[in-house]
Amino acid sequence: MTTSIIGGYYCLSVTQLCNLLFAMAKGIITYRDLRTYFAIATMQASREAAKRTGSKVAPQFLLEEVYKLVGCVGEKVAKKSIRALEKAGLLEFSLSKITLNKEPIPGSEELLEEATGRGRSPRRLIPVPRRVLRYLARCSKPSVAKTIFAYLIRGLSRRRDGTINNKGSVKSSWIARVAGIS
Repeated sequence: MTTSIIGGYYCLSVTQLCNLLFAMAKGIITYRDLRTYFAIATMQASREAAKRTGSKVAPQFLLEEVYKLVGCVGEKVAKKSIRALEKAGLLEFSLSKITLNKEPIPGSEELLEEATGRGRSPRRLIPVPRRVLRYLARCSKPSVAKTIFAYLIRGLSRRRDGTINNKGSVKSSWIARVAGIS
């Protein structure tokens, strides 16, 4: 166990990750939309880190930053992805505030139950390293991103005392089942 992750981390819940997997599996969002979600989470994480260091500057969330993190062509594409994420109920985005939905979206309950297993809480926070968030925003292979999701869900958690638990094992069959890959 450790108390920190080099480069910092941003906590997402099992519910949030399962919402993303479900929405993508059902065609509600595209893989580019999923990458946009992680670009936005990266932006949120950096603003929160700046706030913890005492920055008094009001956060600003620009579309230019979103499409640069995703590596897409331009502002129009970023806007389209953000609209799809908002329509799916995964987030709310404005220039001054980002809100990531922490509640299950309709239909994701079965996947959430499969992912939590053994009575673990779907609200359990997963300390996702900020470097991993940036990687997921840029990752061009959906199967790699889904595998990372499964490992995050199964292998990382943050305890109430602030320590990070990174012990455990996972079967590839479980990853395939939860992530929807072969």
